[in-house]
Amino acid sequence: MRISKLPPNLTAVLAHVDAARAVYEYLHGGGFEKDAHRLQELLREEAQARFRFLKEWKFEQVSDVDAHWHPENWEVLRGDCIAIGITTPKPVDDDSDPYAYLYVPENWRKGRVLEDRLLARKNRRYEHSRDAKNCDRYERSWPVWVYVPYKDFVRRGGSYDCGRFVAALVKALGVVLDLRHEVDAVVQERRTRSDAVAK
Repeated sequence: MRISKLPPNLTAVLAHVDAARAVYEYLHGGGFEKDAHRLQELLREEAQARFRFLKEWKFEQVSDVDAHWHPENWEVLRGDCIAIGITTPKPVDDDSDPYAYLYVPENWRKGRVLEDRLLARKNRRYEHSRDAKNCDRYERSWPVWVYVPYKDFVRRGGSYDCGRFVAALVKALGVVLDLRHEVDAVVQERRTRSDAVAK
């Protein structure tokens, strides 16, 4: 009988078929969504404990894996606002890792002014869409983000350091929150000009 050699990836899956099935069921059977929502709740608690001013901002749970905050004066378009948040995508299936981000409505006229100001800071603590090699992947609505790769928190023995992971995501959120003064300045500049025109 001739022995065929299977592709290495398929061989690995078949060697761990029970684990592969369990992971698939968890990701596609509703288990992940429930736990992802709990992770977002934990991140909200940690972020608001670390940055107390967030308690005064509006909070929105956008999905099981995405939530953001914004002060009232960042509502720059009817039904849309500038916001700062955290996304925690599926560790399998999605093509990105968790990240803290700045969201700017694409149709906001001052969005480009804000982007220019953030780019001019030359702050390497965050990535800017215009600096990214694959910037065509990103919409203008997300000009700034800080990645926190899942794999960075796997311990040598194979367990996961959840505490460090949450702390790192909250720290990444802090990097983006530091930009709130630039956002405030551009928003205020827009409002001042609007008031001057109205007079």
